[in-house]
Amino acid sequence: MPNAEEKVREHIRSIDAALYPDFVDEAYSTVWGYLLALYDFELISESQREDLDREAVAARETRKAKLAKKKR
Repeated sequence: MPNAEEKVREHIRSIDAALYPDFVDEAYSTVWGYLLALYDFELISESQREDLDREAVAARETRKAKLAKKKR
């Protein structure tokens, strides 16, 4: 089984696969929930959680921008 950090990155990559803006937000919510659970069970540190969340936020914003551009 992949380590916790790699599993989160798999979920972050799923953000880029979202077809609609609502799906992007749902994928991000899944990542955020997963991050909180890992942090609560002390499987990742606070700095890891913050770094991974920044990656997820960047992925969310990038995907939303791509979808908005396609919509035009």
